[in-house]
Amino acid sequence: ARGTAIMDSVMLPSPLEDKNFHTIEWLRHTDGRMTVQVDGQQALSVTDRGFRDPFNGLALINQGGDYILKTVRISGVR
Repeated sequence: ARGTAIMDSVMLPSPLEDKNFHTIEWLRHTDGRMTVQVDGQQALSVTDRGFRDPFNGLALINQGGDYILKTVRISGVR
C-alpha cells in the first residue's frame, strides 16, 4: 500500500552472468525476516518491520539485463 522500498543491497563477489547455472533462494519468514542465498552462500539478511501483511507473491523486474529462468519454485511460509 505504501509503494516500494530498498531495504538492503549487496555486491556479490563474482557476477552471475558467467554462463553458469546459479541458485538464488529468497526466504521470507512470518516475522518479516528475509534471507537471500546465492549458490548456497548467504548474500544478505534483513528484517522488514514495515510490511506486516501476508506475503504471497513474487515479482521479477528486468531493467536492462539478460536473464534466463529455468525453474521458479515458490514454497509456503516458514
